[in-house]
Amino acid sequence: MEIILDFKNINSKEELHCYLQQQLQLSDSYGKNLDALHDCLSERQDKYYVRVEHLDHLRSILGNYADTLLRVFRDSGNSVTDSDR
Repeated sequence: MEIILDFKNINSKEELHCYLQQQLQLSDSYGKNLDALHDCLSERQDKYYVRVEHLDHLRSILGNYADTLLRVFRDSGNSVTDSDR
């Protein structure tokens, strides 16, 4: 399954996690942090092909947190591409 994540309107970690919860259809009990995201993604049987857009914007707002987010996707068995490159 392909999922496109567009970060152009994300301006905080809180907004990021609300957006991820919605886009990835995570449960209401999602802990809204990267550890919880890893747990949720690792438990899923279906894996994603994730295309991220406006990653440079996310990096400008959240710094290394954006790169850690990509690592979480990869470490949980999902493929990720950055369309900004």
